Amino acid sequence: MNPCRNPRALAAQAALIALLLGAALQAGLPSGLFAVFFLILVLKVAVVVYMFHLSEEQLKKVTAFILRAVYRPRLRGLEHLAGRAGQGTLVVANHTSFMDVPLLVAFLPGRLTFAVDVQYAEAWWLKPFLRSVKALPVNPTQPLAARGLIESLGRGETVVIFPEGRITDTGGLMKIYEGPGLIAAKSGVEVVPVIIDGLQYRRFSRLRPFLLRPPRTRVSLTVHPPRRLAAPDIGDETQRDHRRRAAVALRDLLTESRLNSADLDRSLWTALRDAARQFGSSRLILEDLDRRPLTYAQMLAQARFMGGRLAAVSRPGENVGLLLPNSCALTLALFGLWSEGRTAVLLNFSQGPGPMGSAVATARVKTVFTSRRFLETAGLTALAEGLGTRLLYLEDMNPTRAGTLAARFRPARPAGPGPAPPGGPRGPAPPGGPRRTGGTARRAGGARRGAARVAGRA
Repeated sequence: MNPCRNPRALAAQAALIALLLGAALQAGLPSGLFAVFFLILVLKVAVVVYMFHLSEEQLKKVTAFILRAVYRPRLRGLEHLAGRAGQGTLVVANHTSFMDVPLLVAFLPGRLTFAVDVQYAEAWWLKPFLRSVKALPVNPTQPLAARGLIESLGRGETVVIFPEGRITDTGGLMKIYEGPGLIAAKSGVEVVPVIIDGLQYRRFSRLRPFLLRPPRTRVSLTVHPPRRLAAPDIGDETQRDHRRRAAVALRDLLTESRLNSADLDRSLWTALRDAARQFGSSRLILEDLDRRPLTYAQMLAQARFMGGRLAAVSRPGENVGLLLPNSCALTLALFGLWSEGRTAVLLNFSQGPGPMGSAVATARVKTVFTSRRFLETAGLTALAEGLGTRLLYLEDMNPTRAGTLAARFRPARPAGPGPAPPGGPRGPAPPGGPRRTGGTARRAGGARRGAARVAGRA
């Protein structure tokens, strides 16, 4: 039998090309050859679909197989959408790439109704794919165009919308339009946030062409628990104000979900090390007024050297004061202390000797790290010497190439996350995190409590 007319042979060829495509991504295939391979794969899959007359469920399985072979996505929280058929659910997702829709169709359970921008709904290359799902053309800039989606939610359908209305070109959330917020507020159904990460750095995104060295991050799809949008009607407010408030509530929900999708159990030192691995250790990341930029590798090595010197005169978990200007040295000292499990206490010199002395006593600071040049320039030498603590100076560090290299390979000892309270989330202020104190003990305690509230909201 001619293999070109054998459906099983065509399916096997498509599967083989998908596997080769995944291997090519890992090996860094040039974009031109990648586009050729991907076009062949799309054509093969299209032939298989038309010859097999795949049902919607079968098409989801084929699409999922291809995406698993190419991206190896990490899937989390799919159980939050299971068993919600017929209940009317609004799925809101961030828009990172042209591959977002296939990713959602392949892995989200149930039949989905997509709100598609009118610009893409008329695209000839997208129409064959949209036949496998229910697509409603919607203009995200027109709040009144949401009536059809509200009716679909009333019929118990699962509606998927991208509140940003366009693919991100920054890697973060874009402007949230008022239409999606109005849909969530007027329909009264539960909202399920879905966060897609990693596709913004891959091909078919708008951000990748601007990156000289795109990071090698794994694609992830995180489904969060359903929630009601906190935007109730207020009697005397106008429709315009209500739409704006609903859009703000939806933006806050997506921002919170994006944060919860991250690994919050990592220390800041571990996060910096992971960022160096993802974005490349040779990428410039830090610079101050001295105009001596540092790469990730230089920052990690110098922070480890500085942290080792500070750890030699302090104990694990001890509070170490920092009296430095906003500079690379302050950043290196912070990450150096965190890498050694110490707590950094940022001292506010603008408050004067009395409040500063009270802050040092409240935080039980025994060692303050500062700079002679900074103290002389700012006229703070007498103030620093009057704190009654041991002073360590930046100028006495004198990092050598051998010392920096040895510190780079010395294992870090960052403090772990704080213990989780019974029945609640992990606390926002783990040991080793920064503290900022000032004034009296009462004012210092208020500052710590205020920082905890801010961290909780973040």
